[in-house]
Amino acid sequence: MAPRWRVPVLLVLAPVLLALGCILPSTAALEATAQGLVARATNALGRVAGLGTSWGTVEAQATSILGTAMVGVQATLSGMLTKQAAIGTPPPPSLDPETANISGEILTTTPDRPALRLFAREVVLGRVYSVEVAQGQPTYTIDHLPAGTYVVVAWYAPQGVAGGYTSDLTLAAASVEEQDACGHALVLVKLEAGQAFTGADIRCWGANFFTWITPAP
Repeated sequence: MAPRWRVPVLLVLAPVLLALGCILPSTAALEATAQGLVARATNALGRVAGLGTSWGTVEAQATSILGTAMVGVQATLSGMLTKQAAIGTPPPPSLDPETANISGEILTTTPDRPALRLFAREVVLGRVYSVEVAQGQPTYTIDHLPAGTYVVVAWYAPQGVAGGYTSDLTLAAASVEEQDACGHALVLVKLEAGQAFTGADIRCWGANFFTWITPAP
């Protein structure tokens, strides 16, 4: 016959489950632990002979308490996981925290995308940084830019038209008026160290942006 002390010990273990939510790796592991304790309590109580219906009542109470503890821990752990999901995963750190980059789409009027060159000009010191964009590539990124204020222009070098990142949404500047409007609509991009600026889409093809390509002496 199982010693009577097992029942109160198992009953005491029930609330202890509430603390396990902070150390068990998952809800599944927690549930398995709780179910194991319920099975042990039921097995021990089932071996007690000749104690009448009172022990059946104790068995039911033990099972109920353990089941309630298991549900409570599941709810606690679920809340912790939900809170962690709400926090989210922080973005990876910049590969070069001392510099920044600018990226965007190369908007065109035709599916043909010749190779071109992108330029980011720092407007205070006049320094120009550039990258080559391969034929057919729809996007660009100019990396390793020091903090500063930039304009971005593109050129189908050596004999093609130029475009830029402008506030004017004209795709192709056909008329003199459109070319003039685009030429005065370059957006100033202010970059901090480690910043990744996106959405600098190139348009306004045909305007005169060539003065921004040559570095300051």
